[in-house]
Amino acid sequence: MLNGAISPIEMSEPNSGSQAHSTARVAYLAVKGMQTVQCARRVRNALFALDGVLSVDILLDFQEVIVGYDLRWVTPGDLILSLARVEEDEQHHHYAAQLLRVAAAEEALVV
Repeated sequence: MLNGAISPIEMSEPNSGSQAHSTARVAYLAVKGMQTVQCARRVRNALFALDGVLSVDILLDFQEVIVGYDLRWVTPGDLILSLARVEEDEQHHHYAAQLLRVAAAEEALVV
């Protein structure tokens, strides 16, 4: 933890029991509008609703999300669209994701 600056929300388990393989990727997303724990849960749930999403780690203080996924099932564009489609709540939160980078799972930085 960097001087308390990172506040991860629930480390997640993969959707399947399979080991990481050559089609596993990690997408790093900046997510505007994600400011509370409730927002982070909504973002996490929206991403896990996609087939092929293996893990979701949220760095709330930085408004960033790290998503492990299987490129045979989902693309970075699918991740971004899923967050844009999250229904706005009574406080009119809207989530806008931007792809920062994609890495092969074995090259991904572990936080």
